[in-house]
Amino acid sequence: MFEPSYYWRCQCKGPLNDKEGKPIFDADGNPKIGSIGTTCPKLGKGHGTWNFYFELEPAEGGTRQRVRRGGFARLDDAKKKAKEIYDAAVAGTDVLSDEKCGDFFLRWIKAKKSLARTTRHGYEEHINNYLLPTSATSSDATSRSATSTRCTTRSRRRTPSASFTACASINSRRTATTPTKPG
Repeated sequence: MFEPSYYWRCQCKGPLNDKEGKPIFDADGNPKIGSIGTTCPKLGKGHGTWNFYFELEPAEGGTRQRVRRGGFARLDDAKKKAKEIYDAAVAGTDVLSDEKCGDFFLRWIKAKKSLARTTRHGYEEHINNYLLPTSATSSDATSRSATSTRCTTRSRRRTPSASFTACASINSRRTATTPTKPG
């Protein structure tokens, strides 16, 4: 069932055309500007990146679940990532989530009602001191976009502790290279 489609596109913006090739105008009569993607006349060697998409099993209610990713310099990289994401989806990972790790941690700790006071305090301390400073939340409008990663480790079986550990290990690798003060 794993049948990804690979295609070449760029992020150029330009005037949009309808299916017949005629320009689309806004209410003021100006041409609409948007992403021209696969129709860019410059597409070719050195311009554009490889992208892929594939369908997962339909969700409840029969809605389509299409995974899309892009920005790969080589086709082999796109194929490798497509296989990796598909394998993760089959294993139960929610690969379609746009939730940031920071958002997940805040939602998770808020939902935990049966924690002892000291356990909750310890978790909150770790989240605030170690995890949030290295992963931006969607409501965080600072310039930390380089560290804002999608939290695709959330399991469909809703096992937050596994997700907590997985995202924490991602962030600990980032902080492991930070120099420490001499004792």
